[in-house]
Amino acid sequence: MATKSKSGLHGSRRKTLLVVVLVVIVVLVTSLFVYRFLVVDNGPIRVKTAAELRDAVNKAEMGLHIDIALTKDITLGPVLNIPGGTNITLTSAAENDFFRLIGLDSQKVITVDGGAVLTLDGIIVTHGNGDNGQGILVNEGGTLIMLDGEISGNTNPWGMGGGVAINPGGVFELVGGVILDNTATGGGGVYNEGVFKMTDGQITNNQATGGNSNYNEGNGGGVYVGETGSFTMSGNAVIDSNTAHRYGGGVYVIQRASFRLSDGKISGNTAFGGGGVYTGGVFEMTSGKITNNQAVDGNGDGDDVDGGGVYVGEAGSFTMSGDAVIDSNTAHRYGGGVCVAFRSSFSLSDGKISGNTAASGGGVGVWFGSFSMSGGMITNNRATNYGGGVYNWYGYGTINRSGGEVSGNTADVGNDSY
Repeated sequence: MATKSKSGLHGSRRKTLLVVVLVVIVVLVTSLFVYRFLVVDNGPIRVKTAAELRDAVNKAEMGLHIDIALTKDITLGPVLNIPGGTNITLTSAAENDFFRLIGLDSQKVITVDGGAVLTLDGIIVTHGNGDNGQGILVNEGGTLIMLDGEISGNTNPWGMGGGVAINPGGVFELVGGVILDNTATGGGGVYNEGVFKMTDGQITNNQATGGNSNYNEGNGGGVYVGETGSFTMSGNAVIDSNTAHRYGGGVYVIQRASFRLSDGKISGNTAFGGGGVYTGGVFEMTSGKITNNQAVDGNGDGDDVDGGGVYVGEAGSFTMSGDAVIDSNTAHRYGGGVCVAFRSSFSLSDGKISGNTAASGGGVGVWFGSFSMSGGMITNNRATNYGGGVYNWYGYGTINRSGGEVSGNTADVGNDSY
């Protein structure tokens, strides 16, 4: 009778062991797949209390995305912290209603830590009954994405950023939803020292209330871009009906910061100077519209009420090109469309400045600054005193025109510029 050799038996055992190991690996991998993609992503975690919400956030595994759905309004105690390494979406369980996440007096509602990603998709982040407190703080390395919902009714009476504040190195992407009715000393809607990208949504009816001791106060009713910050605005984004006690009703850009407007609309905003936009940094406008903003005389002294559409402040620069439009803005003093102030520059290569009104410089008012025009149109603007189209205050500014069209502008007293 034939018998198996020892080597044959050993080979058979090795094959059997290999098969068992492979089966175990397959089971483990399959289990992990099911856990990650079927269990974790099989619908949102539904919460109805602050304790349940915190428990869900604290159990979020590093690197895995989870959805948490509010089933009713939730009032928080301490701030809700989104820890580093987590990827969380907060939403509402109701199909046709947004539930509210309500912060307590003098506390933030949410903080987003470095390495965390928080997405808002249909909740309201707010403070109830007029309580003082910031809406959301994004720390260095953290990311906030807003798809839908509201950040509203938040107040930061002693600091910057009523609705959202972004620290250096933080990121905020506004894709949809509304930031409204927030108040701060500066940056009523958004205060940004990081990266802010706005491709849709609205920032509306926010206020920078200001004070008398700090230059930052009272600036940026809708958005304040701090010196390490960058802000890009495109798509169907809208910044409207915001108010600043001092400068930049819609957007305020400090020195060394940048703002790029490639589409969208800035409208109906009000400030002491720069009703639509104030820039002391770099402002580039390649498309979009700045319309129906006002630089108003808040205290009756008539000073610094310049730049109904855009105020280019000291050391700031503004370039306008493409199909950009600045129209129907009003300034109490200089530059209904654009005011170019001390040591600043404005370059117009394309686009249209029309239908604006000021005491002097209905279209563009130059006040010790520099204006160059190689293309575009300045048309149908009005000055109640001098310079319907362009006004150079006592000739102290610099104007270089190599192209473009200046036509149809009117001045009630005289066009001592053009």
